[in-house]
Amino acid sequence: MKLYFVLLMKSHFQSYPCPLQINPFWNLGFLLGITIILQIITGIFLGLHYTSDLNSAYSSLFFFIREIYYGWCLRLLHSSGASFVFLFL
Repeated sequence: MKLYFVLLMKSHFQSYPCPLQINPFWNLGFLLGITIILQIITGIFLGLHYTSDLNSAYSSLFFFIREIYYGWCLRLLHSSGASFVFLFL
């Protein structure tokens, strides 16, 4: 059964044509696209709860981190995503 599965997968992968011009830089473009989409999604969620008033901007940041479920994770993804955009460029 295992040999049949391996042969099936080999024939399945070999049946797709692939251009000869593809190089590893295509992967960087894909990663850049995923990172920009992640930036847009997390930026929208961060922007929904952000207050731009000078006196309450700092407290709205801590509200987002402490009171919203996985708010700390969204903020971390957004800040790391900004670094990844420049890394992949």
